[in-house]
Amino acid sequence: MKAIEIILSKGISAHPYEEEGKLCGYELDTYTAAGLNQIIFLDFRDSELSPTEDRDIAEVFQTYIKSIDIDDEIEHNRQCPKYKALLTLREAVDDIEEWRDEMELIANEIKEQFGATTNL
Repeated sequence: MKAIEIILSKGISAHPYEEEGKLCGYELDTYTAAGLNQIIFLDFRDSELSPTEDRDIAEVFQTYIKSIDIDDEIEHNRQCPKYKALLTLREAVDDIEEWRDEMELIANEIKEQFGATTNL
């Protein structure tokens, strides 16, 4: 799957997720510039899309990125004392926004190559 190859080429680990021997999605292991581990789960379980089709991978990735709520991400991550001590609130906002923008660029690159229908 070339979509996964593009993700891997960006330094992101992609781990297949299976249930009862059936491929159901991928766990993408991403990091913000400040080193915050942000897991993206591309979940195909409740859809008609296929985790083996590049166009469908692009579609699910686009949908995931579009659904990211910066405020929720910051609120969740600032509950960790280490993260809160590492970054001010403004730095945390910048860090998460930069990460989301980077993921959006990757998702758009995949979309352009494989023709996903979702637009960011």
